[in-house]
Amino acid sequence: FGESEDNPLINVVDANYLVVGTAFSFYDSAQAEIVLVNPDFTVSKECQTPEVLVGDDASFLVTVENTGDVALDFTSAELGPFSLVPGETKEEIVTKTATEADCDGSVTNQVSVTGSYTGGTDDCLYWEDTKSSDLAACDVLCPDFTVEKNCVEDPVEGDFADFEIIICNTGDVELSFVLNDSAAGIVDMPVGPIAAGECSDPILVEVPAECVNGEVSN
Repeated sequence: FGESEDNPLINVVDANYLVVGTAFSFYDSAQAEIVLVNPDFTVSKECQTPEVLVGDDASFLVTVENTGDVALDFTSAELGPFSLVPGETKEEIVTKTATEADCDGSVTNQVSVTGSYTGGTDDCLYWEDTKSSDLAACDVLCPDFTVEKNCVEDPVEGDFADFEIIICNTGDVELSFVLNDSAAGIVDMPVGPIAAGECSDPILVEVPAECVNGEVSN
């Protein structure tokens, strides 16, 4: 295999010889043609789901293109066996599940494909190459939060007890909340949005101070 401006490559041999002891001479010529082939291919992989949650599947588009001038056979652990003629492209979606271990940034994936060519007289020619795509990455979102509730001051029985609620966004994405507190009569109260790593201002609620075993709870 090789690259040349001349294709087919023609090799010509000329022969001149004399018959010993005579004045006779002879000439002959022969040529052979070699067709040059240039097998080649590309592999690429792109994220199709820019953002995924832990437990969800990230989708990747794998593209294999035969950029050479002969038909190629391919094998891949992710794509299985397939064949492509020159200029033909194969596209396929593959998935990978995002886990908590990916919360440091992204879920990544890479694909390797082996292409081969067999040709020539009696299949005497063989070419093979393995290529890997660039590492494709999809961002993983890991939302999480905490809720803290504290008594502001000790109440007098029969009066109202004051509590403060603080909601903290401990994940990596902005969150909005809906607060419900049946004892305080709060139904579907919107809180936020709260940026990642931030907490809400204290939310003060009042509940009737009914003493049970010396305590008021909410």
